[in-house]
Amino acid sequence: MNEWYKIGVNYWDSTHGTDMWRYFDESVVRADLDALAKIGVKHRTSSCKSDTVSGEIS
Repeated sequence: MNEWYKIGVNYWDSTHGTDMWRYFDESVVRADLDALAKIGVKHRTSSCKSDTVSGEIS
């Protein structure tokens, strides 16, 4: 039997870790995601700490 499972990673940028949204740098994120794609990672999640976000979520 040949079954495939999707395996992904939790992602925080390589320079600011969990503070990536506070100090967002698109070029760092693009470089990181390119590096992940080169090793075959296709699924990833990102989250932010609640104290870094303001405003309403709709």
